[in-house]
Amino acid sequence: MDVVVVGGGLSGVAAAVSAAKEGADTALIERAGFLGGLATGGWVGPILGLTIPSTGQPVIKGFLKDLVDQLHQKGGCYSFEECLKRHCVEFNAETLKIVLDEMVTRQRIKLYLDTVCIGARVEDETIKAVEFYTRKGRLLLEGKVFIDATGDGELIFLSGADYRLGREEDGRVMATGSFFRIINVPPVPEEERKKITRAIEEERQKGNISVYHGSIWGRGSFYDTDGYCPNMTRYGGSPVDPEELTAGEIFLRKQAWKVLEICQKVSPFFQEARIMFAPQIGVRESRRLVGMTELTEKDILAATKHQDSIARSTYWIDIHCPLGRTRDNVHLCRKGCPTKEPCVMLNKYPERLEEKLAPPEGDYYTIPLGCLVSANLSNLLAAGRCVSANPKALAAIRVMAPCMAMGQAAGVTATLASLSGKSIRQIPYQVIQQHLQMQGGLL
Repeated sequence: MDVVVVGGGLSGVAAAVSAAKEGADTALIERAGFLGGLATGGWVGPILGLTIPSTGQPVIKGFLKDLVDQLHQKGGCYSFEECLKRHCVEFNAETLKIVLDEMVTRQRIKLYLDTVCIGARVEDETIKAVEFYTRKGRLLLEGKVFIDATGDGELIFLSGADYRLGREEDGRVMATGSFFRIINVPPVPEEERKKITRAIEEERQKGNISVYHGSIWGRGSFYDTDGYCPNMTRYGGSPVDPEELTAGEIFLRKQAWKVLEICQKVSPFFQEARIMFAPQIGVRESRRLVGMTELTEKDILAATKHQDSIARSTYWIDIHCPLGRTRDNVHLCRKGCPTKEPCVMLNKYPERLEEKLAPPEGDYYTIPLGCLVSANLSNLLAAGRCVSANPKALAAIRVMAPCMAMGQAAGVTATLASLSGKSIRQIPYQVIQQHLQMQGGLL
């Protein structure tokens, strides 16, 4: 294969489709039975980070716009123009599965679902092949350029590429969470909604439930359906530690169940309500590639424009408390956090906490090509939330719109390298930018 993409989330599909459009013989490997990653398997929604908040001007188009256009045609989201007005893409996760299937098959990408990456063969700082486990046994897939779009940096880890995990002060990553659905609920009047929200907030303040707000009224990735799909639960643990990950899955389901119980206790509108749990936990931060460039919070806050830009973004430094706390109105890791419990950041490193979290109003920052390129393996790229960024910067670029833009850039870069026989580091960024613009990207 010319290009092998590991991970079929939105960044991985963007990478594979963009590579195939450039003429690469492309393979895409996904451990689930469907594409979309957390958007479909975790019910994470809406898609954020596509506009300048004060103006509604798009900062990301390209693959994202193609996806939205096709979703809209199937009734799975609003039009792209309407999404810009709303500053997000509310979508239907089940429709998204179909659209992603069609985008991949249309480009004749070699797709492997229900296939897990288990190893990599590396010679002279070059990945020669990646090993997978399938229902028929082991599969060895050779390639010229490889892209890690797993979110957790699985190929980065298995290939021996340099990576970082967690913040410097205590090694912790952002808290995880899980979306869930509450269905079979009649229309709820506004006063009743306020009562339910207050009841959940009261239990939160008592420490009886691990949620970071009391509102259940979002629809997440089920915008056109009945019921609600809130984003509110929280668990502090490592997504690459199997015991902590297992504990997190169980803990978060329990918190969601508690939310349902509170609703049923205080409101007659929820007496017949039922709950549905997302198939997988929502991970916000995991392994981060050591790349040729590392994005930092200074780039975010100064709206830095990099010469080798491959994507724009406006999203802010959104660090969900790595300790998993919610009581005392704890939400973000920042200056002024109201926690009353000991905290390594507040107690030992207060000067490292940020007060300002967003780029200047009306402005944007860019993501440089070097964030995608491995510093020690010659043919490895990353896309999505496992790129080279420090924890604060990652908190800003981890949302789905910039992840798709990074995926598109990785796919284009990989193809230009594989078809030319050059290293990914030898492709001039100006050429990559030109090809991204031809695919509708904004730089």
